[in-house]
Amino acid sequence: MVSYDEEKVTALSSGLMQACERLRELGRLPREAFTGDPHLVASAKYHLIVGIEAAIDLANHAITKNRWEIPENYADTFRIMQEHGFFDEDL
Repeated sequence: MVSYDEEKVTALSSGLMQACERLRELGRLPREAFTGDPHLVASAKYHLIVGIEAAIDLANHAITKNRWEIPENYADTFRIMQEHGFFDEDL
């Protein structure tokens, strides 16, 4: 059984899902319209960073709450989560 703070996971997941939705919206734009507008490109970068940070925060929360090994870097964070069954190895 994995331990976690439901409120914290809900808040972080919400932020991650919002960032992904904004990226999907931007992804539906015609390529020329997107790449030709520096504000849209900056928006995509921002939402990508927000999503990555939320994913890292979620992983670190689970790692800390369950007293799993301490990750050495961000990539290690996701390796630990994969070892505990959160991600398919191919991912």
